[in-house]
Amino acid sequence: MCDDPIDSRHQAILLPQVWGDGDAKGVRQRAAHEMKLTARAAAGLGVDTVVGFTGSSIWKYVAMFPPVSQSLIDAGYQDFADRWNPILDVFDEVGVRFAHEVHPSEIAYDYWTTVAAMDAIGHREAFRLNWDPSHFLSGRILIRSDFCGTSRTGSTTSIARTRNVRSAMATTAAGLPPGLGRSSTRLGLRVHRPW
Repeated sequence: MCDDPIDSRHQAILLPQVWGDGDAKGVRQRAAHEMKLTARAAAGLGVDTVVGFTGSSIWKYVAMFPPVSQSLIDAGYQDFADRWNPILDVFDEVGVRFAHEVHPSEIAYDYWTTVAAMDAIGHREAFRLNWDPSHFLSGRILIRSDFCGTSRTGSTTSIARTRNVRSAMATTAAGLPPGLGRSSTRLGLRVHRPW
């Protein structure tokens, strides 16, 4: 819903009824409708967490050269909030959570962008994270997450579970930012490098 541009890459992965005529505005509206239906279907099946992606209108600026203004970045997070809050209203209504997979090309792709995404939507209960360790840099990282909803296999993870992670990825778009070892009580995430 937040991707910009919407193009042939999306046509290749979307259902024909979501793609429609390919007009970006229509694709986004139909995709949002499908996410709301997904929340209702999950509730009907007794599933409490749906894992997926949000997209990002500002991912194309991640290289930050030529420089991007803060107002453009802020507008991207506002776009995310404007598109996802109505969807999250339905998730709240039916008692299901959406677990965003922190991932390159998404609105939340590292620690700092995850904090910004959570701030943009007011830290809503319906919006949580799915941690896929392969998206981190290589090396050992100790993760303590107070808000994981499900694992990649879909099984429920315990709250405040601590585990060692070895990354399958050699790099990420932004890498691990300075100060990642500090605790963030607002995010509910504590990351430590054990060396």
